[in-house]
Amino acid sequence: MKKFLIPVLLLVPFTGAHAASFILSNDTFGTGTNPLNAGNANVTLTTTAGDPTSSGHGNVGSADIAPGGRWGEVRAQVNSLAIPAESAPGTDTFTATLDVYIPSTTTYAATDRLGVILRWNGSNANNNQVFRTWDSFAPDTWETITLTGTLPVNGGDGQPLTSVVPIISFDDNPADAASGVAAHIDNWSLSVTGVPEPGTGILGLLSAALFLGRRRR
Repeated sequence: MKKFLIPVLLLVPFTGAHAASFILSNDTFGTGTNPLNAGNANVTLTTTAGDPTSSGHGNVGSADIAPGGRWGEVRAQVNSLAIPAESAPGTDTFTATLDVYIPSTTTYAATDRLGVILRWNGSNANNNQVFRTWDSFAPDTWETITLTGTLPVNGGDGQPLTSVVPIISFDDNPADAASGVAAHIDNWSLSVTGVPEPGTGILGLLSAALFLGRRRR
């Protein structure tokens, strides 16, 4: 019996259980979970109906940067998002994505930047971020910014991870933006995905193998 056990196990696919995925925030400017707010004093985000980019995106968000201030921020309407209790910091992963369209008539310039910041437990220390300069975008083209990684065990405050503050950041440096649309954005999403666990079938076979091994002895 023992000599046939290993071949039988090798014939069984080592598949895992489906990994749980949690959407913390998303916004298509038509529907969303914890969608984006209208911005802060330095940026105003409005929903533009009818897709001004003529790219089939439907409604999009249009960001107008106010002159005189450097940092413009758009956040989720629920500012601090709870990390799902089912998540395992240090193991599970996060993914933030944002579609960006820079019109050729943008009010921003080459040295300005757009990015995504994730502040763990609301602290800016040890955050995760990705930024792109304005001149790295192809004008009049939809592009996607992506930020991925592993959930930290502790937030920037040194305490066990419980929440995250997502920020879409507009860096007007130097602060000289004119009134008007700097960028269109769409399909914002922030999600947490668990690492798959071994399938229950495999665990059952391994238990049977141990049982048979003990019986042989």
